[in-house]
Amino acid sequence: MAGGNGKFLKSIDFGNSWQNFNCDSSLYIHDAKMIDFNQIIIVGGTSWTNSNEFGASTVSFDGGVSWSTNNIFSPHNIMATDFYNNNFGICVGGANSIFSTTYSVGSIWSTNDAGMNWMLVDSSYSDQLTDILIVNDSLAFAVGMNGKS
Repeated sequence: MAGGNGKFLKSIDFGNSWQNFNCDSSLYIHDAKMIDFNQIIIVGGTSWTNSNEFGASTVSFDGGVSWSTNNIFSPHNIMATDFYNNNFGICVGGANSIFSTTYSVGSIWSTNDAGMNWMLVDSSYSDQLTDILIVNDSLAFAVGMNGKS
């Protein structure tokens, strides 16, 4: 579950009960992926509705006991991430037309070091991308606002 100001919910009983969890971050969390028992990657933004939001991530390699410093790497919110293995992942985001009628963009980013650093792959989409699914090492799907896919 995702949330604001680095707070989200965690379940250890298949979703029957939930407890508060904190990644000690000011990040507005949009997505969290648990890669294995220890590795968790969180993506989001520095603001929810402000046009000056920046996309960022934070990573834990010890099951959420400690977290990396927020890695701000995108000029827009990051909405979702998925990983093919412990190191290779993709995230998507952008600015959408709900909050800006003059500027909308979707972007795709990739990492090969477990989410510690992200590289821009493509920002040619005309509206925010909102979700990503990696099927295997050569096939992925991204979807977004206004029917973008």
